[in-house]
Formats: sequence, C-alpha cells, structure tokens
Amino acid sequence: METNSKKNSSFIVIGVGVLFIGIILIQFFSRSDQTLHARTLEMQRSQKDSQFKHAADSPIPKEERDAFVKLDYFPTNEAYLVEATFTPDPQADTLHLMTTTGEDRKMIRAGTLSFTLQERPQQLAAYRYLDPAITTLFVPFKDLTSGRATYGGGRYLDLEIVAEGPYQLDFNRAYNPYCVYNEGYVCPLPPLENKLMVEIAAGEKKEYVKRK
Repeated sequence: METNSKKNSSFIVIGVGVLFIGIILIQFFSRSDQTLHARTLEMQRSQKDSQFKHAADSPIPKEERDAFVKLDYFPTNEAYLVEATFTPDPQADTLHLMTTTGEDRKMIRAGTLSFTLQERPQQLAAYRYLDPAITTLFVPFKDLTSGRATYGGGRYLDLEIVAEGPYQLDFNRAYNPYCVYNEGYVCPLPPLENKLMVEIAAGEKKEYVKRK
C-alpha cells in the first residue's frame, strides 16, 4: 500500500508539473505571437525608411532626404487588428474617386468590409484597380485623427484579395499617400462613406522625423 501511495503521489506531482509547464508555454507562445506581429511591423517599417531615404523613386524630394530620419508612427496596438467580413457588390461599378489635384481616378467598387472597432460596428468600401494585374483591394479612409495627428486627406490600407473567408484589417499598417511628402503625386481621396467616426491611433502619422 505504501509503495502504491508513493507512486500515486509521484504521478500527481508529475501531472501538476506538466500542467504548470503547459500553462507557461501557452502564455509564452501567446506573447510570442504578439511580439512577432510587432517585430514584423518594425522590420517592414525599417525597410520602408531605408527606401524613402535612399531609393531613386522615393517620394521624399532629393533636397529633403539628408534631413529625413524615419517615418513617424503610433505605437503598435493589436486592438486595431480586426477581422472583417467582405460583401461583394452585386454590380462592380466603375466609380470616380476625387484626387488631391481635383482630377478623377477611375476605380471599381468591389464591395464592403464590415467589422467591429472600439465596440462599434464599422464599414469601409473597398476598391479594385482597373489593372487586373494588381491583386489587392484599395481601402482609403478618414477618421477622427485626420487633419490632426494624421494627414487630413486620409490614409490607405492595401489588402490581398482572398477567395473566401474573412479579411484581417490591420490599421497599424495604415499608410500615407505619397502626396503627403511630395506635391508632384496625385492621390485618391477617401469618399464620404469611408469616414470613420472613431480615432484610429495606429499606423503612420502626418509628419516624418527630421534631423535637427
């Protein structure tokens, strides 16, 4: 009886130990996923900074590149990574989006993205380019930071088109149109239906960091 009791006690100790290690591993990998998201963004942002600083096709004017240090961002916040359902438009009409120069830009209204942000239902229209070789949805938007912490003309998201299933909207990836940095570019403006009545404190800010 004593031997069996010792064995049972050992099994209990081992079981508790395995359970404890399992909980630690779950917590670790959960934190690792979040860290991976932040690290991936950091790496991509660093690459973009280098492109803006050195690439021949940089939107930063040549005379300003010496002073350019990096783009400025809100801190990464996974509350702005949300799942959206996509409802295709029954008729994918070609529309004219207004641009920063007053010209029209033809795009196809592909459908509507529906999601919840800050505990409120939200919607954004998504567009396709006329060029079939471009396999992304274009999502221009404004929010309550527009004209304050972010560019008044709105920001953009690009989404790879998927055959089925939800889309991942990551507002941490919201970026400025090139006309923010160079008036030589013509940039589409978000339509009225893509004005979100919440603050999107994520993604690129209005000004970039300059060398003093």
